[in-house]
Amino acid sequence: IAAFDERVEPRQDAANFAETTAPHGDTAYRKILRLMPRLGTATRLEDREPSSQAEVVTCFVRPGRTAAFESALEKLAAAVAGSREFTVYRQLSGGIQPAYLVMFPREGFGYFDAHEASLEALIRIGLPAEPAREVLDLLSRSVQHAHSETWRYQADLSYLPE
Repeated sequence: IAAFDERVEPRQDAANFAETTAPHGDTAYRKILRLMPRLGTATRLEDREPSSQAEVVTCFVRPGRTAAFESALEKLAAAVAGSREFTVYRQLSGGIQPAYLVMFPREGFGYFDAHEASLEALIRIGLPAEPAREVLDLLSRSVQHAHSETWRYQADLSYLPE
């Protein structure tokens, strides 16, 4: 167990995995996501300019309510374009359907000291009161539940195809 205290070199670990494990296993779970540029305001990963962290909110949408959810995000994107960044992916396969990932770039945990970090907060900041109520109503009727987590970007563990 003490070996867990020592960092593994990613290249050596990948080579070891390819030799000792990969030939004997099959991928059991994989998500497939599609970028939805019209629903967001940024494409940092695709532009090869990732933030050091990302707050990722997975929105699980009620069946039959994807059009309402997408409409809410389109209105939000139009209102905050140029002042707030977020990227949206639709989950095509893997996990509960329908689902979307909404990613907000973050440069560190200090962001959370001064800001409420939620889709609702972004709507309240970015839209006047009446449009905000309309968008929040669309979301409340379309989102079954949401899950938030923070991802840390590590260039040495990331593959950005040419």
